[in-house]
Amino acid sequence: MILDRTHIKWAAATGAVAVVTGLQYEHYARTVVNGPTGGSFVGLCYGIAGFLIIAFACSLSLRRRVPHWRLGHAQTWLKAHIWLSLLCVPFALYHAAFHMRGMVASAVLILFFIVIASGIFGLFLQQFIPKRMLGLARETVFDEIDTVAEQLGAEAFRRVKTACMPRGWNGEIPDLLAALQSSASKFSKDSAGGPFLTGTAPLVDFYATVLQPYLAGQSNNLASVAARSRHFVQMKTVVPKELYETIDDLESICRERAELDQQRNLHRWLHGWLYIHAPISMLLLVLLCFHAVLAIQYIPIRIPGT
Repeated sequence: MILDRTHIKWAAATGAVAVVTGLQYEHYARTVVNGPTGGSFVGLCYGIAGFLIIAFACSLSLRRRVPHWRLGHAQTWLKAHIWLSLLCVPFALYHAAFHMRGMVASAVLILFFIVIASGIFGLFLQQFIPKRMLGLARETVFDEIDTVAEQLGAEAFRRVKTACMPRGWNGEIPDLLAALQSSASKFSKDSAGGPFLTGTAPLVDFYATVLQPYLAGQSNNLASVAARSRHFVQMKTVVPKELYETIDDLESICRERAELDQQRNLHRWLHGWLYIHAPISMLLLVLLCFHAVLAIQYIPIRIPGT
């Protein structure tokens, strides 16, 4: 959810409610005889309001599971989820009277602030990560990243083979390609044999020891833009000019693989926080119900005027 001008009304409304309830709580805290408590009528009102907001916020998960239900626009649900959840923060503090009393109440308050903090963190990520992903030259569907990475590895293998052994290879794989056991089957077995072209050994060595492991998912300094540039510039100083085009193609493939890895990491950051936020939110709702049952059983509720 990107914060834009459409959130101004929500922010203004929740801000106004927060100010009014803050003034009301300040008056209540000054006038109540034994100090504010969650078991008082006013404290209980804050607690019920906070519980209803949390229950509504958790219902967003159910809303996403049944998108065919016509229960309002999804964007409206998200805006309400964000701003009402933030409004719940002062309600929770007013209900607790800014104190943590008891094990259950303390656990509820701690979980509540973990949920709020993780939600704010996720909202912060959503303001920047999508823009970073759009800035990538090659944006790929997340589920297809592994497939595209394999295709890039196969393409790099083909280009090295074509440049270094245009007539194919039908004998044993040379020592320089010993690291390519998983890719050995991609060499043509039916074409005429022949040695590597003159001057291509450095390229084969670089591919076998540095480039292929990186394209296969092993971490090395090719992930760095500066180091990657140095590697390919260095390669052009040790191979014939006929291989310069192949070097440029391999650098382009390597760059695309780096962008795939970057996209994968950005996607994990963009959605990974939900693995903390969502389950703890549900745990909070369950613990709140338990907290409410205990409160009804053991806390005397005094209604003003009775």
